[in-house]
Amino acid sequence: MKTTIEINDVLLDAAKQYARDNHKTLKQVIEMTLQSFLKNQQEQPRVPFQLRRHSFRGEGLQDGWRNDDWGAIREAIYTGRGE
Repeated sequence: MKTTIEINDVLLDAAKQYARDNHKTLKQVIEMTLQSFLKNQQEQPRVPFQLRRHSFRGEGLQDGWRNDDWGAIREAIYTGRGE
């Protein structure tokens, strides 16, 4: 089957060089590489992403901040930074 794809120039040049160095056609290199990639994708187990638990010791916010709104907390955090 014929198809048209856009490939990064540097990547295409590297593939052509590999084909020349290994006495293969560009078509063989692309097919070989795609087959290898697809095989590796099938062999890798799909483990669902799990966010690691990162908790800290303590009792939450310090007493002076417990009843403040998040806007006030955010403003205090960024006071003196930037601008």
